[in-house]
Amino acid sequence: MDWQTSNIEPEIIKIDRVENILTLDICATASLFQFQGHFPQKKILPGVAQLDWAVRYTRQYFEIHSSIHEISQLKYRKFIEPDMTVQLKLDYQAVKNHVAFRYSSLDDVFSSGIIKLRPQ
Repeated sequence: MDWQTSNIEPEIIKIDRVENILTLDICATASLFQFQGHFPQKKILPGVAQLDWAVRYTRQYFEIHSSIHEISQLKYRKFIEPDMTVQLKLDYQAVKNHVAFRYSSLDDVFSSGIIKLRPQ
């Protein structure tokens, strides 16, 4: 299986947006390319995939076209495993020119960080 024939996007179950806060309920299906070969003994969603989705959905839903200046306060606390449903919360702070993101469930926070955007 290669990236050209694999699914690289999670299944979006629910989208909720209130002003500058977007919440996506997503399922990291086992068929995602990102799970292929990433730790054969225990498949986990790589941190780079989580960061990619946070940036991708920030650009898509907030219509932001500026480039990334810096990633800060990046923390990976728990593994996201195949077929897990998690919530991705994106909090766009236009005044600070950044987006805070967090992957979580009712019981856990999986990862979080701040995407700082390059000033235009």
